[in-house]
Amino acid sequence: MAREAAELLGAAPEDTAFGWRLLGRAEEDGAPKQRYVLAACHRQEIQHLAGSIRGVGLEVTEVLSALDLLVEYGTRSMGSKPGLLVVFDQELVHLVFFSESMYGFHRVFKADQESFKEELLQEFQRSAYYAKQRYKTAVEQIRVALAPPWFVQETASVLESLMQVPCVPVPPPRSLEEWPELGLLNLLAQDSSLAKPLLSMIPPEVRRRRHLRRIAALSLSVEILLIGLMGVAITILQTANQTDREILLGYARSLQVMQNNLGTRKGDLQEMERLREAVLTAKKILSSRPELHLRLEEFSYLVPEGIRLESIKWTEPLEEPRRQTVGSSPGSVGEKKGLLQMDGIVQAREPEVRYKTFSQWLEILKEAFPAKGLEVQTGELLQRGKFSLAVPLSWETP
Repeated sequence: MAREAAELLGAAPEDTAFGWRLLGRAEEDGAPKQRYVLAACHRQEIQHLAGSIRGVGLEVTEVLSALDLLVEYGTRSMGSKPGLLVVFDQELVHLVFFSESMYGFHRVFKADQESFKEELLQEFQRSAYYAKQRYKTAVEQIRVALAPPWFVQETASVLESLMQVPCVPVPPPRSLEEWPELGLLNLLAQDSSLAKPLLSMIPPEVRRRRHLRRIAALSLSVEILLIGLMGVAITILQTANQTDREILLGYARSLQVMQNNLGTRKGDLQEMERLREAVLTAKKILSSRPELHLRLEEFSYLVPEGIRLESIKWTEPLEEPRRQTVGSSPGSVGEKKGLLQMDGIVQAREPEVRYKTFSQWLEILKEAFPAKGLEVQTGELLQRGKFSLAVPLSWETP
């Protein structure tokens, strides 16, 4: 992403501050593709902005993207029907297309022309035509946010008649009349939770500096706390010295009582000896069935890093009568089978890494346990990393 951000901005990677987030998967040109929002700006601009704001006693916590804010607002407000989201931002007008709550494209133009209303209607027609050509879907709704009064009174009805789709103005927040210069930030006045999933272009060094300041403040608080605790400890020790003699006398009396109780401890020792013998008996029983322990121990070494097993279940089929062939003796070697069933998760964020890690592990299992009947369920592998696996195991028994 750093290289793409530098190419987007036309600057060197070390001079670029960027942020991005994944929107989801959508079909485009007949193939599913991942869509993400990438925003970039010059690192020096953010550092200068952070320094200026720090000079008045404030701290920059996030640097957001206007397009990312529009995408998140449209994702929540447009619904599943394809349509255009229109947002008025002082002298700018944003047109954002959504289909099934997924961002499609974004257009923006200035509203400072005398023929602005006619240009706006033509832009709606061009956007609707482009959506039909690119995404094979028609615009079924238009939602307008932060609309000025003249649009609601004059243009909305004309737009509905021209486009033959409903045009729904979103009521502006109260702060819009008081702070019109905030522009798109008035969307956050409607719903402050919009900012939580948005990307941030804060450079890593700014985050580290802020983190170090927090650590320094925490260290100072810990030092003050330790000094206070030391004072309390000194006071407690002074009080404890006065009672040491009484405590020693109490220990002497307790020692006499313990000597009297030694006789009763012999029964406890006998009980412990009985438990030790029971443990030895259990070990002997387990040693008579080493195949399960050995198989599980062998399997544990095959689980790679990045894969976590959440549950393991061992099952054995019902024993069938042993078949004897001509020439076989009663003490000949037989074969016993079992099934190791497990549920697990691949601890990787990218679907490609999940698939590659699981496939490599599956090949290792096939080489280690060549028996037929390996069952794999990977319905949730790419989305959530979860899988189910059943490995048939067999061993020879006398």
